Amino acid sequence: MADTIREQIIAAAMVQLAKITTTNLYQYTMSTPKRGVKDIGTKDFPISVIFPGTEENERKYGKDVLTFTIRVESHALIGSVNPNVIQEKMLGDLRKNMSDPAAIWSTKTDDIVYTDGGPAEQPEAEDTTTAVYAIFTIKYKTNIGNPYTNS
Repeated sequence: MADTIREQIIAAAMVQLAKITTTNLYQYTMSTPKRGVKDIGTKDFPISVIFPGTEENERKYGKDVLTFTIRVESHALIGSVNPNVIQEKMLGDLRKNMSDPAAIWSTKTDDIVYTDGGPAEQPEAEDTTTAVYAIFTIKYKTNIGNPYTNS
């Protein structure tokens, strides 16, 4: 059976995150994004991980109008650069990549809004990695009672 529209949107988000490369004029080149993984080895850094959230439904115009969040966490090695500088660049990359109206990465969505984000925490002197998170609110429609279609 085909994927739900929600799953199609999440898959499109993964493809979009894979575009974060310096070749595509971003500050960093992230490795292949992962989904829902909490234990990541530093050998994979820099990397983004996507965590789809719960959704809400508001029925309108004969459709299920659904809203859910996607939390993206990006992780990088610190090296000799100030961790806060790394965090700000990664956050900027995430915002540019996921919510730029010119980068339409999913025709299944009605709206994509950056709603929250920032440093995951401030690294201590002995830390070798840093991270940021960004939350995007996604709005889409399906046919009532059928998460697979919107025709």
